[in-house]
Amino acid sequence: MYKWEGLNNTNINLIKNINISDEYDLQANLSSVLNSNNILKRFLLWRNIKFLKLKSQYVGFIWFNKLSNNRYKINSIFVMSEFKSLENYKALLGAIKKNSIATYFCKSSDIEYYIFKKLGFDKKRAIVEMKKTLKFFEEVECDLPISFYRFQKNKDEKLRCNVQNQIFSDLSRYPIDEEDVYFEENQKYYLNDGCIFIKHEESVVGYGQIIIDKGKAYLVNFGILEKYRGKGLGKLLLNYLSNLCYNMGYKEIYLKCNESNSIALQLYETMGFMQWDLTYELYKIV
Repeated sequence: MYKWEGLNNTNINLIKNINISDEYDLQANLSSVLNSNNILKRFLLWRNIKFLKLKSQYVGFIWFNKLSNNRYKINSIFVMSEFKSLENYKALLGAIKKNSIATYFCKSSDIEYYIFKKLGFDKKRAIVEMKKTLKFFEEVECDLPISFYRFQKNKDEKLRCNVQNQIFSDLSRYPIDEEDVYFEENQKYYLNDGCIFIKHEESVVGYGQIIIDKGKAYLVNFGILEKYRGKGLGKLLLNYLSNLCYNMGYKEIYLKCNESNSIALQLYETMGFMQWDLTYELYKIV
């Protein structure tokens, strides 16, 4: 008979002893949240990790986020080697409320890809991972009144939320708030000097960010406000951020982009990025 168990001091050590590899770096996230004074974030993590037990043995665990009343994002799912079976993966999905949409990101080479396909998950979209080799510092030239402004902690959190939420309002991304930014500032991947605004005259018109994930420099949250697109500002900001990585000693810069976003992909290819890998978003009503 299966039994559910919430996060506790025993099973947290189980996670620490497993070599988990996923987009969100579960172990680092656990450490940062559990040592944080942010009570809400700690509560959400404890509530959203569920362990499945069979008699006295751990079968596995699932970690998810509740995005809305009937939408969930699976961050990580793991079944112990001696319990590997479709039935046990299906049992772990039982932690998610019935008749909800669950999504999961993985590569076609991951074993979970085949497992989730067998469990009836469909492809929703593909995400292209791209990389560019940084061989030298590139000059940023522009006739427009453009400047770059580095994000300042405890000052620009609201500004970043406003700009980023406007940039991605048409891409079905959930809006962020200041609490999300403060939380991110305490993550292992966050770079204090990696968050850059681009300004046209005195107006902030875009934003881009460099993070470090498993030793790689990634460009994230990159975009220009719709009103200012088509003026070459995206190239300028992208070039500036690439130079920032180069100055930090990185030989390559990576990014991820929806395969359907042809305009962004064309920009990245024009700027020397090449496709490196492909990740799929799978979904199902569970």
